Amino acid sequence: MEQIYSNIISQGEGKCKMNDSIFDRCRHMGAGQVAQGEGLCLQQRGSRMWTCCPFHREKTPSLMFDEHGGWYCFGCNTGGSDGVSFYAAYHRCSQSEAARALLGDDVRTLSPDEKAKVQKRRDATDLRDRLHSWRDERIDELASIIKTANRIMMHHETGQPWDTSWDDEVWTNALTARTHALHEIAQFGEADPEELLVIYKEWRESDEKSA
Repeated sequence: MEQIYSNIISQGEGKCKMNDSIFDRCRHMGAGQVAQGEGLCLQQRGSRMWTCCPFHREKTPSLMFDEHGGWYCFGCNTGGSDGVSFYAAYHRCSQSEAARALLGDDVRTLSPDEKAKVQKRRDATDLRDRLHSWRDERIDELASIIKTANRIMMHHETGQPWDTSWDDEVWTNALTARTHALHEIAQFGEADPEELLVIYKEWRESDEKSA
């Protein structure tokens, strides 16, 4: 990542004077270049590039990077005009902090308080990424449970729902599993980052008890 940013900076040399503001000095950094520096895989479509948005769950790429250096997600309506705004959104930091990071300011030159803030932000970003990864995997598992339950609840020969008056234990278990899975997926859709952490902790405790 550092090498990519070094290449971007070197491409901009001559366009900016050293006494320009940090924003002027990194204005030439397009959002697409910064996204690639962060490890996102972009797909070229004409003059634009696309990828799955890291700010919400999706399987079809809706995050667009244009030829002018801007970016916009058609899924969550988030966007900006340059690489600084994308870096700030991706790392959840201020734009001045993003600009300093893109220009390669060494964290060792920061004050103790600034270092603590940088570390706290990095920890929060790492936790967010791990929680989102777990959430996506869990939703896939729940979707599989729902699909299996739906098959069980349908008569295999006629394609019609089983008669619940049969009081079939398998049918009842499938209905219960499907209901719980739908409820859990609904919780994910409404959860903010703090609530997602609570859901993860509750799931892990439950998983450890059943192990």
